[in-house]
Amino acid sequence: MANNPEIDIFAKLEVNQKNYLWKLIINAILATDMSMHFSIIKGFKELISSAIQTSDPKFWIDKDERRFELISNLIHSVDISASSCISD
Repeated sequence: MANNPEIDIFAKLEVNQKNYLWKLIINAILATDMSMHFSIIKGFKELISSAIQTSDPKFWIDKDERRFELISNLIHSVDISASSCISD
């Protein structure tokens, strides 16, 4: 895939953009690891407390780590809810 720019979704990205996207994908995948559930929740609670204390509207977007944490928690929540759905 990486050798064929026609199917490489990263082909037109700059190196820093590729690195950012890879890190985002890896964090999203790791967020589905249920053995990390309590540490994920604890970290998110701490982040929420910090957000409340600072009351900065850009809190979630000014640092990559916060964005990754937010996205990871969204993925984690979706992963949990998917397992609780009733299927036919």
